[in-house]
Amino acid sequence: MNKSEEAEYIPVELPGRGIRMMETPIAEMQELIDLIIPDLMEVATTPFVFFGHSLGAVIGFQLAWTLQERQLPIPDLLVVAGRHAPHKADPSTLKSGLNDQEMMDELKRLNGTPKEVLENKEMLKFLMPMIRGDLRLHESFVYSGQKLSIPMVAHCGTLDDEADMDIMSHWSLTTDKPFQIRQFDGDHFFVQTLGQRYFEALDCTITEIINQKHNKLSPDWT
Repeated sequence: MNKSEEAEYIPVELPGRGIRMMETPIAEMQELIDLIIPDLMEVATTPFVFFGHSLGAVIGFQLAWTLQERQLPIPDLLVVAGRHAPHKADPSTLKSGLNDQEMMDELKRLNGTPKEVLENKEMLKFLMPMIRGDLRLHESFVYSGQKLSIPMVAHCGTLDDEADMDIMSHWSLTTDKPFQIRQFDGDHFFVQTLGQRYFEALDCTITEIINQKHNKLSPDWT
């Protein structure tokens, strides 16, 4: 990859969401990982990178770890955003066991759900099972000392109290390769609010690190 090339983003749509809405959501992390791997091996080309925000961060981490353990092709880089390190206690008060009103209060506090959705009872009734499913999946993850052997980059929002720079810095202990952290303006959903500006920065990060690795240059970060 060089400056003239752009990263191709291939989103992973989970069962129970989007065009897979009619499928049964998966509530166990390793079950989901085992489901993703066969399809991943069909599309992954070298170099490839994992990016995950919030729940996606821990999915990306466990997926990279499972590939590493099974001696399958592994990503050249893992980029995690907006989620505490897996070996640290979850600071979030958004849990699957909350009742509907408590869930709505937490969603309002996080500021990532449109006001129009929060005020639409029918829409919320439709979305609540999906939200609870995501939370159960998140809560099913168990950290047991996993450590990656790939570089890692952590991104955080300046206003995200549950995943600020100090909290995100602990991801450095989950890899034995170089680690970098960068802060962006915004709350937990800075990836969405910054939009194209964020993805341009992400492209630059990916290009720089992939070039360093494949040109055998020493990274200028620790």
